[in-house]
Amino acid sequence: MSEPSASPQRIVLIDNGLRDQIGHHTHFALGMARMLATTGHQLLVLAHRTMEPALAAAPLEARPVFEMWLNEFLTEGDAFDRLWNDHEVGRGRFAESLADSGFEPQQGDLLWIPTARAREIAGLAEWLKAQPQRPRIALGFHSLLRPVEPGTVGGLVHRLAGRALEAAVGKDRIFAFATNKPLAVRLTYAMGLPVMTAPLPHFYETPVAADALPYLPAGDGPLVACLGMQREDKRFTEWPAIIEQAHRRRPDLRFLVQVGAGEINSSFAALENNPRIRLVRGYLDDRTFVSLIEASDLLLLPYKPERYVERISGPFVFGAVYGTPSVVPVRSWMAERIAEGRGAGVTYDGDDTTLAEAVAQAADDLPHLKAQAAGIRKDWRTWDGRALIGIALHWCAGRSLEDFKRSSSAP
Repeated sequence: MSEPSASPQRIVLIDNGLRDQIGHHTHFALGMARMLATTGHQLLVLAHRTMEPALAAAPLEARPVFEMWLNEFLTEGDAFDRLWNDHEVGRGRFAESLADSGFEPQQGDLLWIPTARAREIAGLAEWLKAQPQRPRIALGFHSLLRPVEPGTVGGLVHRLAGRALEAAVGKDRIFAFATNKPLAVRLTYAMGLPVMTAPLPHFYETPVAADALPYLPAGDGPLVACLGMQREDKRFTEWPAIIEQAHRRRPDLRFLVQVGAGEINSSFAALENNPRIRLVRGYLDDRTFVSLIEASDLLLLPYKPERYVERISGPFVFGAVYGTPSVVPVRSWMAERIAEGRGAGVTYDGDDTTLAEAVAQAADDLPHLKAQAAGIRKDWRTWDGRALIGIALHWCAGRSLEDFKRSSSAP
């Protein structure tokens, strides 16, 4: 097959994780739509069938297509074959949704899956085999749901997905990228396709004025924020105990803690008895999220380090962009950035007592940390979603990714 040699006639965003007005998926979709509106490229968005009606309006005008949600685990079969069945059933359901959508790809299209999983890639390949045209494909990888090692089911399904997509369109028509180098290396070996480290899929808003924020707690001590999605790998259920220990170590600290929109357990509810602690409920729109990041003095990210070797942290990145240092565990992607001078903050290695000491240390050293954060903001701000889309468009026009790798300086 011929090498890519022309700008795509349109970009088709294929995202079965897109269904809510607020969140990571909508953030990227809206950022892409706003950018492409200035470049003259047409955008078509295929989303989940349960998407909120507002997503059907401009600028996305998304179509409800997919019956299977991105993070839905299809647990058919027993413990020995359920991972395989999840892949096989999911592959078929994804392909069926595309077939039923009425969408017809064109040779000049760029089909973009912003959060790629093996079963969705395999489903896309199965559907494309029945199509007369061979569009270009962009695959974005942010993390691994399950281990992808030689001899594992996770490794096998990624290899099969890579082979299926290569058979459907040709290796030269696939642009695969990951948010960090360890993940890119692992997936390159697993899938048999080149996966490059590329700019992060974030777009940076102008914050609202701090005095317009309704969430700030009482007091004038350093403001520490725990923001982001509530997941087990972030030790979310342990946050109350961590915060209480840090507060005992330094009582003037103030805390912002983001929790889910639904009912919260008693340990989180108890935090609200302290006027220096405020809970932020549910998802935040982009401007409010970045405003809280910028208003904070520190970000507390007490994550499980083994899950963050091949995974970036969105709050950490936004902190780097808006000048807010972080407290992070050693042996993580975030700690590596700090150790190399490409991130601002302190690291800890040990139990929660050590973590509380690290928070206090960071609060004592805020002038130095803030100055360090200010010096690296520009590099992070330019390593963004606009740069990512620009690289994909250059690739479509025939630019070598090797040239990009040699000239890039990722934060």
